[in-house]
Parts: sequence; structure tokens; C-alpha cells
Amino acid sequence: MKRIFDKRKENDAKITDAVQGIQEAANEDVLKDEYKKVKTSELYKKTKSQVIIDNLYKRKNVCFRIDKSLNISETNKLILKCKLAKLIPNTIEDGDDDNKLANLEIDLERCKKEISDKEEILDKKEILE
Repeated sequence: MKRIFDKRKENDAKITDAVQGIQEAANEDVLKDEYKKVKTSELYKKTKSQVIIDNLYKRKNVCFRIDKSLNISETNKLILKCKLAKLIPNTIEDGDDDNKLANLEIDLERCKKEISDKEEILDKKEILE
């Protein structure tokens, strides 16, 4: 039993090393090259991690497309990229994404409250005038 556990742990470490290039890709061309390398490896073919690797590639690819979009604000880009972790499951998690998302959601709620308060004040001013 210990041998099976050790073998699985070793495979997990190899998978993590293999996909590190995908996670750290600086642009779409590098991403495609890294994905091709991983996809043609024996590790990819032998293990059951193809779904995880494929999802990681898809997630990173969508992140690059979000970054390229000129119609999306920087705040919304960050929110979208953080939400991708939940929309495309089985990827290697980045704990920082969840922290950023939580902070953005708190900021969003605070801004909504401030806007609501300002609208209420303006309504009262209009009534008094």
C-alpha cells in the first residue's frame, strides 16, 4: 500500500513540474508550445491527469484573450480571471486568486453602498428644493 501511495505522490510531483510551463507562459505562443510539450509526453498519455492539464491550458488561453480585450476594464478583467478558477474546475489552484476575488467583491459591495447612500442624499436634496 505504501508503494502505491509513494508512486502516486511521485506522479503528482511530475505532473506539477510538467504543467509549470503552462502556468508560467507569458503569451499565447509560449502557452501553445508548452502545451504541445506536455501533451506529447509519456506522463500525459499514461496518467489520468489529461483533464486537469487540458483545463489548465483552456483557462490560461481564456485569460490571454481577456487581457487582449479592449472593451473590458482592468477590474472586470481581474474578476473574470479569478472566476475562471471556479468555472473551469480541476486546475492547479492559485490561492491568490481567491484572495483577490474576495477583496474585489468586498470593494464592489462597499462601492454599491456608497452609491446608494449618495443617491439617497441626492433624492433628499431634490425633495427639499
